[in-house]
Amino acid sequence: MVNFLKKNIKIVFLFWLIQNYCFAQSPRYHLKVNFNSSNYKVDIKQKVWFVNNSADSLKEIHFNIYPNKIYNSKELSLIGFYQNYFKANLFPQGVQSTNFLISKVNSLGKELTYSIDKTSDTVLKVVLKQPLNPGEEIVLDIDSSFVLPYQYGLL
Repeated sequence: MVNFLKKNIKIVFLFWLIQNYCFAQSPRYHLKVNFNSSNYKVDIKQKVWFVNNSADSLKEIHFNIYPNKIYNSKELSLIGFYQNYFKANLFPQGVQSTNFLISKVNSLGKELTYSIDKTSDTVLKVVLKQPLNPGEEIVLDIDSSFVLPYQYGLL
């Protein structure tokens, strides 16, 4: 089971990195991932190079946090349909939270203010110390962690 998880984490991150390095001016990510197989905890230190591609100065940057996704009843019903169709239990212990936590967001060694949108829990908002003008780049260091839920498929 542990080897399966390690292999799949590597594959997911590989596709993610390829996607981000193949398109000009997309954010670039460098990830250092530590997986603890005894408690299924994943610690991530990531460096993000973000270029302002917009015509406006940015005072904040938003990131999607997919592990925090909470399924609504319609989505759970659809998942149930596919579970029955494929005769597979995607959530053997029920739908579990990943307990995704952000512990630090820095830029050039300076701590930045950040918050997670309370309406969906899937958007991280990082407030910049100074506006990021069009064409300018900022490098962010983001430390986070989560516990892998016991499920099959994407987080």
